[in-house]
Amino acid sequence: MSLLDEKTLEKIRDVYKQTGSIRRTAKEVGVSRNAVRREVRGSKKGRGQVVSRCGRASKLDPYKAKIRYLVEEKKLNGVRIFEEIKALGYQGGSTILNDYISTIRPPKKEA
Repeated sequence: MSLLDEKTLEKIRDVYKQTGSIRRTAKEVGVSRNAVRREVRGSKKGRGQVVSRCGRASKLDPYKAKIRYLVEEKKLNGVRIFEEIKALGYQGGSTILNDYISTIRPPKKEA
């Protein structure tokens, strides 16, 4: 998702080919020099590209089904869940566990 539409990006490329100057292109098109620089250099950074994480498995992966069960069915808190999966052989820490729990815990109902 770019802040500039495709028509503007094409105009930046055309004007830059004619002028050869980032500063002059920015002035003629009416965009920032950084926008011209990004387009001319072909950088994908800042153009809505999602950076993928490495394919490494999480320490939580073998325990996610059990964690989901403890959160949704047993309604246990993070400390109790940590104790439960630690007994099953979990080697990770509580922070990653609590981060995962916050993604699967149903939202609290307001009174």
